[in-house]
Amino acid sequence: MKIIGLTPLYDVAENRLFMLRKYIELIERNGAYAVILPFNPDMKFLEEIVDRLDGIVFTGGLDVAPSYYGEDKILECGISSNIRDELEFNLMDICYQKDIPTLGICRGLQIMNVYLGGTLYQDLKKQKTFPSFIPKTNHTTIWFTRLRITECSKKNSATNFM
Repeated sequence: MKIIGLTPLYDVAENRLFMLRKYIELIERNGAYAVILPFNPDMKFLEEIVDRLDGIVFTGGLDVAPSYYGEDKILECGISSNIRDELEFNLMDICYQKDIPTLGICRGLQIMNVYLGGTLYQDLKKQKTFPSFIPKTNHTTIWFTRLRITECSKKNSATNFM
């Protein structure tokens, strides 16, 4: 069976790691073992761990620190964790170099985007004006204006993840 690593979620206020059971259940339901990765950003340590995995899921959670995409933090930006950012950018570096399949969920997609040179809005309401025809709801509305894929690897496609 394949082994899929999960980046741990981190509660800054409580200084604790945790994992959503749903992530583990979905991986197991698809015939793989789920392993929660240690909270250690050391590259040598991470390389040894990654060499034993068949893929990594970058989970959701805190905001990515704006310094990673060349911006100063604005007041409206959410909480971030320097150690989690360092851990996940180091993991991305290893996965990218070794062509390890990855899947990003929410924050995980933001990590991938920034790692590959993209930027983020720190606060959509403060930094982006949306067309008036988008309905106003209590839910966050994501509006994609452009999507450009510049490089793709069959090994890393979502259908070949597990």
